[in-house]
Amino acid sequence: MKILLTLYLCSTVAGTCLDGFEWPEKYPDVYDCMIAGYNISIDKIESIGRYEVNQYDMFVKFTCAPLETI
Repeated sequence: MKILLTLYLCSTVAGTCLDGFEWPEKYPDVYDCMIAGYNISIDKIESIGRYEVNQYDMFVKFTCAPLETI
């Protein structure tokens, strides 16, 4: 079974998150998905930049869930 990583960009100031983005790569297990989720989250926060992250109190959350296949 493959694991799907879904990322959500959120703002505490706005009190909401954007719709989830399904990462194109699928993972063989939850462990690999979690490691990727944390690393990708760091990359996203760094690319947004210190000013915007602080101004809008932004954060990234993610889920790792089994990919349902038919």
